[in-house]
Amino acid sequence: MQIRLTKKQTSIPPEILQRTDLERLEIFSESLTQLPDELQRFINLKSLELHLSGLQKLERWIWEFPRLEILKIKKTPLTSFPSLTQPSPLKILSLSHNRLQTWPGSMTYLQSLESLEATHNELQDIPEGIERLPKLKRLNLDGNQLKNIHPAIAECESLCHLSLDENPLSEETQQFLFERFKIWR
Repeated sequence: MQIRLTKKQTSIPPEILQRTDLERLEIFSESLTQLPDELQRFINLKSLELHLSGLQKLERWIWEFPRLEILKIKKTPLTSFPSLTQPSPLKILSLSHNRLQTWPGSMTYLQSLESLEATHNELQDIPEGIERLPKLKRLNLDGNQLKNIHPAIAECESLCHLSLDENPLSEETQQFLFERFKIWR
């Protein structure tokens, strides 16, 4: 289900929040400043996509949907996201086009994660513990403020796509990336 709120709408219509059978939900809004707690009842969600340019805060429960495999949070003014507090079944996580400066804590809870995209943010490093994500195949961090890449990235055995375009990478980092991944600028 796709929900597009007008500029004057500051909440999701109650009749939608009463539904708990949804498996896919997309919300587009310029005026929604926080997600309603009622969304926690959507325990069948497999895919959640949020385009919320007015969002001021995310609650921890965003990570706690028991069946959620795809989470996309885009075009928000947020500089940080809440930490994970328990294992998550997420396979695809996209945090692109936000103002993200730090990674959510405890990303090692994402043991099923296959794709991580955080393009066009303000990130200065890769997620701590990324080498402990055994299924990570795709990592796209284009358009951030990355200067150095921790050597632990080389320990990501499943990683087959690494994209770091539009980052001010140091010469040393560029050399490391070329030697390990055959990436050059």
